[in-house]
Amino acid sequence: LPHVLIQHYQQAPAFQYVLEVMSPLECAEKIKRGDADVGLTFSTAPTDGVEILYSSRSAIRALMRAGHPLSTLKTLPLRALLPFPLALTPKGTTLRQLFDLVCEMEGLHFNHVMTCNYSGAIHEFVRHSDTIAFGGAISQRVNDSSDLVSVPLSNSRFSDRTIQVLTMPKRTLPVSLQGFIETLIGCLQQVN
Repeated sequence: LPHVLIQHYQQAPAFQYVLEVMSPLECAEKIKRGDADVGLTFSTAPTDGVEILYSSRSAIRALMRAGHPLSTLKTLPLRALLPFPLALTPKGTTLRQLFDLVCEMEGLHFNHVMTCNYSGAIHEFVRHSDTIAFGGAISQRVNDSSDLVSVPLSNSRFSDRTIQVLTMPKRTLPVSLQGFIETLIGCLQQVN
């Protein structure tokens, strides 16, 4: 979350950041081993062996360019996306698991033209086409621009995931890291 890093860096310029993108399982394992101090994950199931400092629902939304034919709607049934190509995250991500589950439940099959594990590349692709991607409210905050729009999806199953801040249980965290976690949680509370 670049905006969280920037906000915290302005308050603590001596702090050093290492940001890695990985699956929720990999993140939780790094936290358990002590290879990472703090993790931010999306989860659809309880995460064992870590301390969850913050957890909040993070519904999946349709993400599209401003001016897209569906961008002004208040909510979207998944079926409304059928005429448009999709950009998806890889299988195994919480987003893709829920998307595939809802598609199976509703008997829908889509033309997905891009699969990528880097949201920045997906967002750039969506900015310049009628392709639709998916993300949480945090995706809209990350973009924080008027060129992308996120629209809620009507199927309630798209709300079956949480965003969580994780640390190792019983680990004493330095004051500087506690400050970063407070900034991170504060930003997440503003978004969700």
